[in-house]
Amino acid sequence: MTLYKPIHPLKVSSEIVAQIRDLIYSGLLKPGEQLPVERELANKFNVSRATLREALNILDAMGLIDIIRRKGIFVKPLASSEIQGPLSAFLNSSAHRAYELFEVRKSLDAQIVYIAAKRATPQNIKELAQCLEAMKRNTESGDIDRWYKADNEFHLTMARATQNDVFVHLLYTLIEMDSTHLQEVRKEIYKSTAHQELVYGNHKRMYEAVVSGDGEAAKRIAIEIFSWTMEEIKANPFV
Repeated sequence: MTLYKPIHPLKVSSEIVAQIRDLIYSGLLKPGEQLPVERELANKFNVSRATLREALNILDAMGLIDIIRRKGIFVKPLASSEIQGPLSAFLNSSAHRAYELFEVRKSLDAQIVYIAAKRATPQNIKELAQCLEAMKRNTESGDIDRWYKADNEFHLTMARATQNDVFVHLLYTLIEMDSTHLQEVRKEIYKSTAHQELVYGNHKRMYEAVVSGDGEAAKRIAIEIFSWTMEEIKANPFV
């Protein structure tokens, strides 16, 4: 019996799978990011649409992408739906879970901003500034849904600034599970323009600490922000 087996060239679809998989694992393709449409993607790889479709079906089966009819192809977070579903249901099972989730987020985000202050690139800084501008713009417009989305994007961008893809996927998964009741809790807190302005100001201070490379200051501000949110959650009757 031989220990060695003949080498067979990879199928083209397997090469596409490997390339997209590695882009997701490296964080260059981010959770929630939409891939180009099928025709454009086939052109980029210089393959037929049938070959591309075969690769996409494999990636879908691997749980790395989500193919949504008439909407597009999206990168999935690495936590499986088998984990996300029960945990999301658990988090939304009672109002108290909102408080517990933010207790976890406080620890995670504090570490994220501390590391981001040490590793953020000029491009990361630019993207964080754009997120801040979106928060400010949506505060002025009174659009709570857009403001909420910009707030989440700020924290995800901060996670990317750590250059640690595990932080990105962990945070994205927690945000994805922050659904239904938990979102309503947060929006109830943030619907006040005064509260939005307060949170924006604190995020700006955190951003400035990261820009200056002061990880300890960034960490203190993150803890302050989440501690304030947790106190608001406890104080409000809707919880």
